[in-house]
Amino acid sequence: MSKDPLETAFNENVRERIKRRRAAHQWKQEQVASKVRISIDRYKKIETRDAIPRYLIASFASALGVSIAYLLTGHDEK
Repeated sequence: MSKDPLETAFNENVRERIKRRRAAHQWKQEQVASKVRISIDRYKKIETRDAIPRYLIASFASALGVSIAYLLTGHDEK
């Protein structure tokens, strides 16, 4: 059974925003994993292939200094 292409694109976009924000801060993956309070292995899976679990969205947004809206949509709330 294949995944929904919209869901796949959504997850890829969220991963790309996470990577961009991490790079903007010049942080290593380990640093973000520590801020989010997850293992480095879990972080690497989220940044490269897994969907971000709903319960970690707020933690990622806070750690990266962005709004939840930005993390999920690429746009800040107005």
